Amino acid sequence: MVLVLSIFFPGTVGGSPSYVVSNISLNWMEAQKFCRKYYFDLASVRNQSENDRISILGSFLWIGLYREKLWSDGSTSLFRYWASGQPTLSDHECVTANFYNSGEWHDAHCSLPYPFICYKPIPPNAGNFGPSAQDETSITLQWDKINNNISFVLQFNGTETNISAPQGNGPINHTVSSLSAGTKYTFILFSVLDSIRSNGVQITAVTAPENAEGFSSSSQNESSITLQWDKRNNNYSYVLFFNGAEIFINAPHGDGPVTHTLSSLTAGTKYTFLLTTVFENVRSRGVQLSAVTAPQNPSNFRPLSQDETSITLQWDKINNNTSFVLQFNGTETNIGATDRDGPLTHTVTSLTAGAKYTFTLFSVFENVRSNGVSINATTGGNYIVALDMNLKTYGRLSDSEIQALLAEVRVYCFFILFCFINISFPYFLTCGFPILTVVPSAWVVASVFHQGYICSAMRCAELLFVIKYLKM
Repeated sequence: MVLVLSIFFPGTVGGSPSYVVSNISLNWMEAQKFCRKYYFDLASVRNQSENDRISILGSFLWIGLYREKLWSDGSTSLFRYWASGQPTLSDHECVTANFYNSGEWHDAHCSLPYPFICYKPIPPNAGNFGPSAQDETSITLQWDKINNNISFVLQFNGTETNISAPQGNGPINHTVSSLSAGTKYTFILFSVLDSIRSNGVQITAVTAPENAEGFSSSSQNESSITLQWDKRNNNYSYVLFFNGAEIFINAPHGDGPVTHTLSSLTAGTKYTFLLTTVFENVRSRGVQLSAVTAPQNPSNFRPLSQDETSITLQWDKINNNTSFVLQFNGTETNIGATDRDGPLTHTVTSLTAGAKYTFTLFSVFENVRSNGVSINATTGGNYIVALDMNLKTYGRLSDSEIQALLAEVRVYCFFILFCFINISFPYFLTCGFPILTVVPSAWVVASVFHQGYICSAMRCAELLFVIKYLKM
């Protein structure tokens, strides 16, 4: 039975060996066969560092150098460490290392039995090891495949995961899941060949941060929109996508929400925004928001007509997507946009005669209002449009009688009566100032007012009249 004592040394990237020394003695050719069968080959020594690492293993051990020029594994290493007076190069064609003498080399006859050193190459580290994708709870790692014989071990958070090399070409991918959002992790990847590991390659990678919460439009006017969202912490920044551009926004110091205002916008327009959170240059998947600017105020808002109990308002149409809200006396009336062209009209009814009202009109787009435009408008007074009276004709009145009648009319009435004096002829009344004018003709003008209300036709007939039918 062959007993073998294995002593392994950490190698370096690119195939530094792991050495194995036997505790049996074989000639050089048998030792070579043994190493090739159970390990890789007789040891090649490529530099002083490797020679120093195996110098503690014993004395006069076969290594892989043959005829001073050829290494058993085909290595082209030119490193040599001969003892003084070596090599003799007579019929001594194989090389031993005397590690009791600082590891210096001696040549010896190949048929002599000596212990020997085999080696396994440490596999190279995986190339291009890095994160290929991540989200809030996972990181996908990727690296180059070496060959079908080399597998891998991934160390992470004190655990190890064995990963076999897949068939075929192309990179290897492995996803680590159940992670915390916005967190940095350290990974070490070892290549493994015949249970021998590389020295490993280490990287750090982060999960994507959480999306911003509370992303909304906090205010807007005709040319700007102010966006707002909750701040997570001071390590997060943000990227806002808008109209094909990216806007980088740092988190402000202190607590409270983050705000950002976009200006130079078009009134009454819908915009789409995508907000991503950024941690260590890794972005969240993003949260999307649509928001609109306020529409422009309606133009040419004015009273079109009025009577004693109603006022008709008019304004210019904006477009088919913009509706309106009319505020009046503490109430609101929704007025939809029509398909027809031309101005819009709306009549407000059940009003009080001779009263002033204030109207405020808002444009509305996607439930967002303009700042509004206000006007005042007044209903018409109560009018007696026709009065048919039979009057008794008086004789000529004196000046004092006329002045007494004028005083009574001024006290009680506020309407002006334009009359053409003729028995059984209609008399027409209209609003006017509280005056009475008597002209030298058949016309008489009187103002009729009685403590703020309209006199009846009969009371008018009693109180005002053409005192005379003047004949100059």
